[in-house]
Amino acid sequence: MPVNITAALRDMRLKRELEEALKAGKGKVSVIVKSEPPDDFRGDEKAYSKAMKKLYKITIKSNPRTGISQVSGEKSNILKYLLSYDYGIRDPDIEKFWPELLESYEELDEKWNENLSKAGLAEYRIAYKTLKKSGIDKRFVKQMEKFYDDLVIGGMYSSRAAEDAGILKIDGKTKYKNANW
Repeated sequence: MPVNITAALRDMRLKRELEEALKAGKGKVSVIVKSEPPDDFRGDEKAYSKAMKKLYKITIKSNPRTGISQVSGEKSNILKYLLSYDYGIRDPDIEKFWPELLESYEELDEKWNENLSKAGLAEYRIAYKTLKKSGIDKRFVKQMEKFYDDLVIGGMYSSRAAEDAGILKIDGKTKYKNANW
């Protein structure tokens, strides 16, 4: 079977451009991938895992029953492995399936996220008061009130957690009470 040099060079160029575009984050991580050695690999999954550990400095724990593997190691090494021909992915969508590997991925700190949410609720209350004073139709005011309550209880907190956190209702004066008592 003849080798198409042009296609091979194009694939290599695209792969290099993709590697340059995707910057790996720092630190270690563990991701889930499909568990299948490439067709041209000679050996079983154990031998494949051992070879990839030596080549990419990653650990692959396979589960033949489920067909998935857990890949652990440095983010940059895992990214190199996924983009390589050893994994066998042709059109990788790393950002969609494994965003935690990338430098651009930012995991929010739980406390910071809660503070940001409280600030957003305060801004919503200000918009609500402004629109209420403007004289818009009362139906829309009721919809805003219902949305705010649904957002707080269910979207962000349980009724007990909203009471514990001291979240204000849309009027900005009263606090939520636990409805489960």
